Amino acid sequence: MDTFTRGSQNALEKLGLAAASKPAADTEALHGKLRELAKPGVFNRFESLFTPKGPPKKAAPEETQRLITAEREKLRKRYNVNAHLTGSMPLKLNIPGDVDLDFFINAQSPKKFQSIVHKLNKSEYKASPYNVPTAMYHVFQREASGPQDLPVDLAVAYGKPAKEYAANLKALQLRSASIPEDLRAALIEKKRVLKHTPFDYKATRYKTFKRDLDKALGGTRLNRKEFIPEKTAAVVDLADPEQLAAFTQFANRGDTYGHRTHNLDEVMRSGHLSSALDSLRHGKLRSYEAGSEQGTHTPVPYVDLSPEHMALLEHSILSRAPETSAYDTVAAATGTSPDQVKANFTRQAYGKIHDFVSKQDDPEGFRLRNLAIPKLSPNIFVTKGGVLDTPSYGDAALLFRSHTATPSPYMNLVTDEHIIGPKGVFDPRRAPIRAGYAMLPEAQIGAYEKKFPGMKYVAQEQIPDALHKQLFKPVHSVKETWQRWLPAAMSGDLSVRETR
Repeated sequence: MDTFTRGSQNALEKLGLAAASKPAADTEALHGKLRELAKPGVFNRFESLFTPKGPPKKAAPEETQRLITAEREKLRKRYNVNAHLTGSMPLKLNIPGDVDLDFFINAQSPKKFQSIVHKLNKSEYKASPYNVPTAMYHVFQREASGPQDLPVDLAVAYGKPAKEYAANLKALQLRSASIPEDLRAALIEKKRVLKHTPFDYKATRYKTFKRDLDKALGGTRLNRKEFIPEKTAAVVDLADPEQLAAFTQFANRGDTYGHRTHNLDEVMRSGHLSSALDSLRHGKLRSYEAGSEQGTHTPVPYVDLSPEHMALLEHSILSRAPETSAYDTVAAATGTSPDQVKANFTRQAYGKIHDFVSKQDDPEGFRLRNLAIPKLSPNIFVTKGGVLDTPSYGDAALLFRSHTATPSPYMNLVTDEHIIGPKGVFDPRRAPIRAGYAMLPEAQIGAYEKKFPGMKYVAQEQIPDALHKQLFKPVHSVKETWQRWLPAAMSGDLSVRETR
């Protein structure tokens, strides 16, 4: 019995010793990694000569803490959240005189996240240009409001990665607290040299050091890719009553419009419809409607005009007394037509043209007289409540919503023609399509759902007859005379041009 008890006690003591020694071993391993990281190389010693320390200029610790407390309290009251201080400050690894504040908010739910982001977008915080609208992670910045303030970076996220990141912050601080002061000073010194060295292109080495330091401490970094939901295409099954009802409800909305296109790949890639003029400007217009019959398209002849011809056109056209004969002169010299010259001049000098025309007393009049090309319009042409029942405009049909479409002012009989006009002369609008539907021949859907997930696809052959008749409209209708012409004539907007 005594032997068993003594043996058991020895075993328990050994187990206790092992349990107690594990944290110590982990700490030693951590400090070993950090010492390797802090060790300056030969080049570090050389470049430190070019990064003099100078007198540290930083707020007193109590003042910094006051600012942290004030910012956290402001966020709590305004957004009802608990903001975590992150970055090097809570780890006491910040460079002296180089203080900013990093906060993280775990929004807990999509609804809470959207509410916070919506409010931040209307606040003094500026959204990062790298924010992705569909992502579950957004970053905002606030500049220091004065010499007694500090700049703030604020990250907001939700989902599993956000929860794991928030849970790891306390453990990260505990591990950092164990760092001996001499090692802490060495890490900060190497960090300072790397941040201010003139030998680090685009701060690549400095960023790598910070990532390695985070990794050694067991920290995690928020990665935007983790927060972007995987896009999946939705092929609408119109045999399902619920899906048919949702599609029918969308089709019957008062702000639903349709558009046919020959260039579906580019539209899907960009996520929006553009006017012919806007597409020309970016070199993405493959063809445009030309001739006397609707749906007749002609390829766009992209020809780079020479610097001499561009100088002649700028001098002749962008003047108080434009000489449009310059188009004929360049057309004769290049073996093209005046409209082709005008199109390429507009494309190559779009910025200069925009700036000049916007300063004229009558910008739209100037454009019409000197820069307009028949049927190459700044307007996006759409059909209210559906699309035209002809593949000559394109075999792909799109349904989407728009709040800026207005009845077409043009004197034609195209059924329910509307336009999404520019905001100003040479300031185009675009029409987002990703919240709508793509109506395609059934045989084409398989290829497009793989190439462009995130869109809802409807097979044209599966649309019920009554709804198909409603959505696919006859190309011409006499009713346009009293529905569009008369109101446009009374308002003075009626145009006898085909487009302008």
